[in-house]
Amino acid sequence: MSEVISPGAGRNYAFDYLRIIASFAIVLLHSSAEVFVIRHDAVSLFYDSACRFGVPIFVMISGYLHLSRPLAPGKLYRHIFRLIMVYFSWSLFYGAVTVYSRHAAGEMFSVQGAAVLLFKEFVCGYYHLWFLPMLAGIYFLVPVLEKIVCDRRAAITAVALFIICSIILPTLIEFIPDQRFIRKKLLSFEWTNYWAYAGYFVIGYLLWQNGRKYNKMLAWLLGVGVIFTFAVSWIYTKRSGLAFDGLFSPFRLGSLCMAVGVYALGGLFMTRAPRSSAVGAWLIELSAASLGVYILHPFFILLSKICGWGIPFMEYFPLVTIPFFAIIVYAVSLGIVLLLRLTKLGKLIL
Repeated sequence: MSEVISPGAGRNYAFDYLRIIASFAIVLLHSSAEVFVIRHDAVSLFYDSACRFGVPIFVMISGYLHLSRPLAPGKLYRHIFRLIMVYFSWSLFYGAVTVYSRHAAGEMFSVQGAAVLLFKEFVCGYYHLWFLPMLAGIYFLVPVLEKIVCDRRAAITAVALFIICSIILPTLIEFIPDQRFIRKKLLSFEWTNYWAYAGYFVIGYLLWQNGRKYNKMLAWLLGVGVIFTFAVSWIYTKRSGLAFDGLFSPFRLGSLCMAVGVYALGGLFMTRAPRSSAVGAWLIELSAASLGVYILHPFFILLSKICGWGIPFMEYFPLVTIPFFAIIVYAVSLGIVLLLRLTKLGKLIL
């Protein structure tokens, strides 16, 4: 998520802009989701639906950067080791936060029980930290993916299989009654596990390397994805009376359309370097801090819930308060990350 190319005339600033946009989109998504599961209202659903491109964008950027300029095995493995180290460092932090928050909520457990919970959180990770082992797993596949993208026919075939098996089929299954039976009987293999993100990895490379001439057309997919995800989710939510989240996965057709559309917009409007070198330097720093914002922002959302003001605040006029809350969480997370990155340890784990 935080691969950084040195500044210069050849730097592609579109990836910096896209990282910043994607990191804020994830904060807005997690903020609006807190309201949608309670209110089931159209406003929070719209924000929740429209921000489903965040993680795919990060994976697509990593795909282009790693497949367009292959790294030596030693450097690639250092990337993997760093991701694993970051994962366990923050799993320990969030494990302690989980133990404290559950105790503060009135849950009683012994010292041994607290230790078991802490160890479980340390190994399994907080809900959003799955991104780190997923990306590390894809990095293990980079030597294989390099061979695939060198063969145009093999690359197109791989992307087609990804779209059919990991996007279209899971999307269609959401509309079939008795989904558990269908998944068990018709899809014996789960095509939407972490390895499937390699599809986004390859798509990111192919679109930037060979597909930029189609950006004007592909950019429209952003609107298509948002409308499809929002409209269908709203219909099913109203029909069932429950918050419908069947189309929120990155492995749904609407999410793919949004990710490709945003990626195309980056190629259309965000490639030029800022006129000011100072602005360019800040842009690079904000881009480098995107991983830290991703890691830290759930802590401040949880803190707002513990303090009892986050969700009640967003429930009042959510059209304005949800993005305002997300901006506050993003700004606070970003400020902490920038301060921590002034230290050697901070640069190592953020």
